[in-house]
Amino acid sequence: MAHNVKPPRHDAHADAHADAAATATADELDSSACLAPLAPLAPSSTSSTSSSTARRSGSSLVPLVQLAAAFGCGILAANLNLGGAGGGQQTAVRGGSGTSSSSSRPTSTAQEVPPASAGERQLQTGEESCATSFARESSGDSSPWDRLSSSERSLVVQALRSALSLDPYDSDPFEVDAVRAYEVDEPDKAAMLEYLDHGGPRPPRHARAWVYHGSGEDDHMMEYRVGPIDAAARTVGDIEPLTEPGSVPARTMMVDYQQRRAIRNAVDGFVYHPTMQRFLVDAFGSTNTLEWSLHENELQADSIRYANIAYRRKTSLLDNILAYPLPLEFRLNMDPSNDRSQWQIVNVLYRHEYFATSNDFIRALEDGNVSIVPTEPFSPNPFWQTLNRRQSDRPNNDVAPATNIQPTKRYTVKGGRVEWLGWSFHVKNRLRTAMAIHDVSFMGDRIAYELSLQELQAVYTGRSAYMANKYLFDSVFRYGSLNRPLKAGVDCPTQATFFDNICVFEHDAGVPLWRKDDQGNRFYAGAKSTQLVVRSIFPVGNYDYLVEAKFSLDGSIDMGFSATGQLYMSYYDETEEAFGTKVHDEALANVHAHFAAFKVDLDILGQNNCVEKTEVKYGPRTEIISGTEKDHPDLHVPEKNMYIRRTLVESEDEARVKINNQAPVQWKVASCSEKNRWGYHKGYDVIHPNTPLGIMDEPSFNDFHMIFSQRKEHDEEYLTTPVDFLTINEPVLPVVDLTRTADGSKATGISNGESLNNTDIVTWISLGFYHVPRAEDNPVTNIVSSHFRLTPNNYFDENPSIDLGQTERYSSGQKVEQIPSGDCSIGL
Repeated sequence: MAHNVKPPRHDAHADAHADAAATATADELDSSACLAPLAPLAPSSTSSTSSSTARRSGSSLVPLVQLAAAFGCGILAANLNLGGAGGGQQTAVRGGSGTSSSSSRPTSTAQEVPPASAGERQLQTGEESCATSFARESSGDSSPWDRLSSSERSLVVQALRSALSLDPYDSDPFEVDAVRAYEVDEPDKAAMLEYLDHGGPRPPRHARAWVYHGSGEDDHMMEYRVGPIDAAARTVGDIEPLTEPGSVPARTMMVDYQQRRAIRNAVDGFVYHPTMQRFLVDAFGSTNTLEWSLHENELQADSIRYANIAYRRKTSLLDNILAYPLPLEFRLNMDPSNDRSQWQIVNVLYRHEYFATSNDFIRALEDGNVSIVPTEPFSPNPFWQTLNRRQSDRPNNDVAPATNIQPTKRYTVKGGRVEWLGWSFHVKNRLRTAMAIHDVSFMGDRIAYELSLQELQAVYTGRSAYMANKYLFDSVFRYGSLNRPLKAGVDCPTQATFFDNICVFEHDAGVPLWRKDDQGNRFYAGAKSTQLVVRSIFPVGNYDYLVEAKFSLDGSIDMGFSATGQLYMSYYDETEEAFGTKVHDEALANVHAHFAAFKVDLDILGQNNCVEKTEVKYGPRTEIISGTEKDHPDLHVPEKNMYIRRTLVESEDEARVKINNQAPVQWKVASCSEKNRWGYHKGYDVIHPNTPLGIMDEPSFNDFHMIFSQRKEHDEEYLTTPVDFLTINEPVLPVVDLTRTADGSKATGISNGESLNNTDIVTWISLGFYHVPRAEDNPVTNIVSSHFRLTPNNYFDENPSIDLGQTERYSSGQKVEQIPSGDCSIGL
């Protein structure tokens, strides 16, 4: 069997943005749904794939099942021998050498993939398959935006294995050529709009895949576009490289489970050295109650790949495995990464005493030159770090809490399509970045093409290298694959609709949407405020994140994120006070920050949009309007007034927003041509809550509250990619690549000075907060939230919620009929 492997894509726009294209074109991982056919116990001699995430077991099926139950089986989908591939002629691209060879390419681009065996089709975890337990693909009509189906996943992985001659699963994890990530390649916007609005052809299905090429001298990642995929015919079209061999170093992607296991094996010689074992007993009381944790973000500096490793106590009594840090850490230097005989353990730190290498530390121990200070005896309070309910003297504490009951649902969900009182949209969970909402319309008009979470960032600090270098982009953990079935009654109301680890429900906002009382008992009028909430929740390490959008009946949308979880801790001593808060005898909760990035692709009556900036100012009347100097002095008009100034923003250089509350500005995405009845550009305001920005020197999306940019189809679709494993030492995030070259030419990032006049505009929004821990954050932090708002600005001619059936009016204390006999509307 052969698959057509095309040469890397080249076009003028991609060449102009080569740096951004190298890091900004990949889609998210299809590593949540374990729906691809899975392996028989014996791997094929010719084909398999490597891990698409960091958690993976060995070649035995039983540990894989256990990992699936614990972490979400989708992380295994690309790791197993899929079988069924092989035979026929192959086209191979070997990434290690940076060369490609082709043998007898097929004349047809649609290549048939043989069916998977029954044993490959399903992995059972208890009573439910991975498909049911973790993917929960919604029933109803399918959409081109939907995630890859089980059969599509199978076809993609088998085609990649065959065409690229990928290695068996049990190959050396650092010298393997294997699939690391894959996900649906969402259709081009133009094709989707033609399909949605004009009855055009349904866009064909494609996948994006990232393949690790470690067999050559320079290990690197390659991105491929696979398709079109025809699941019914079991055919896959082209396999098109989207990056050049060697252009994306392998170190930009997180190590997978087998690579992490190899790292652990490399450390064993040090950890289990007899002198080291005696030290662990003397310093910490035992060896069997200890474990060490690899910093999930292996760091890079000057092309040196390394991993920070820290010790902590191991106990099954605690719900927080991070609760008992110990004063010992070291670094594993993995340079060169493919030659483990050259790996070294360096930078051993015990109670802030530094030893250059592991041999130096062992020698110092044997010579008695290490001052060992035993930690407190290990007798954990069974309640300190558990989430078990405490005893309480609260009155009525066991009475059931208030609930939100809706006897009749006013919304419908069919597949991923949601309809509610004039609102219509499609929602899904992307496998890498979780919730994405497409094709948002209100009262028949499309308002937005896409509203989506793009990235979550956690930044920690501390005295030690282990904590000080925790600068993480969480999408590398595929948090869209980590969500679990939501708990009715806690995560969402019991009457919510649940699908695809998303819940949808209408709730009472508890305040009026609007009201007016004339104070004279002549009339009262008001409207009850309800919202349709779309929510997804997923855990990422020690935190759980909630992402939601709230649709209101006045045409507004609130979208944002929330965080709740458990504190990350380091060993406490008095020198650590500047980096956090002491929360237990030997535990410091470290200061950190949470940031989230969102993509808002508004389409206001089409794609020919502008950005309108309305400044609120205060100044002399003579600067506001001409002729005011002739105002009669007896009018007693003040010399200065508050006023507004509306302007259209011309370029991206003028639309990188840092909010200043002392210089208020209202930002609006508007139709350049369509105006309301009163002569103003129809549009939607983008209202930011003015949350903190990043304060670090390293560039990141949180350098700005908002960035308005011209939309690009291929090289600026997403804020980050699966290989943007950003660290302090090697920033690669394209959205903040705003520096200009020596000759003053444009930058290569998303915001690089292009026109914002009469074009398709995307708004990139950063939300965030800093967390200075407190005692009340133990054993779990209460939820903290941040949302931005999209609200109509002169899009309508009057308040669009004035027609609601939940409006009430009273005259002289008597309820009156709301709909008069005549039509008093002004033409919404």
